[in-house]
Amino acid sequence: MNELKNGPSIVKLVDALKDEEDDTPCLVFEKTNMKDIHEVKDSFTPEDIKLYMYKILEGINYSHSKGVIHRDIKMNNILVDIESKDLRIIDWGLSEYYHSSFPYNLKVSTKFYRAPELILGYQYYDYSLDIW
Repeated sequence: MNELKNGPSIVKLVDALKDEEDDTPCLVFEKTNMKDIHEVKDSFTPEDIKLYMYKILEGINYSHSKGVIHRDIKMNNILVDIESKDLRIIDWGLSEYYHSSFPYNLKVSTKFYRAPELILGYQYYDYSLDIW
């Protein structure tokens, strides 16, 4: 997350902490009043859809330029503010640095949004997984 903190349309990491009692790591993200895209999608105009699609692709492109695959892009991981037209890609818990010729875990992504590579058991997937 530190690598992506200045990226467009990517949730901003504020701090990383550890609980002193049980050493549980905690990530602190920016405060936002954004809503899950599912809650507001019915109010979108065609222009809104174009803008939000652009912002999602802009965020994914930035992530890929830093060598990071999200691996769980779906509507539940997109927050929007319909007033400011702002958007954030969240939930980077399955993300990974991309290394060519490296076999990756197939148990990523949400079942109903899995790319064909994952369904067919192809472990050498790449950035295209985020576009599916």
